[in-house]
Amino acid sequence: MEEKEVITSGNQKETINEKELEEKKQEGTELSYNDLKNAVSALGQENNSLKRKINELINQLDQMGGAQTRLHFLFKILENKFAFDSDYIIETADEIKSIMTIREPENTEEEK
Repeated sequence: MEEKEVITSGNQKETINEKELEEKKQEGTELSYNDLKNAVSALGQENNSLKRKINELINQLDQMGGAQTRLHFLFKILENKFAFDSDYIIETADEIKSIMTIREPENTEEEK
């Protein structure tokens, strides 16, 4: 568990140590309203961050599904290459190569 910066009701930033909150809870000490409010705020921020990551992954999956369908049709073109001119077949093969090439993931600011 780590310290997180949260904004309290007075728009002031405070750091909260979730481990300390957990220790207070285990000791049977009641948490103050501000402690609970800060914990809820920190969890809300973390929840929003995770939702953004989920949406990014869903978009990536959608793109992969489209690429898979396109690859299927591109390979069908190659299977029936005699029905198409040679330039189109070369372009199709090049597109398959570009889709199948594994690229390094782009680093985002959050990962650094």
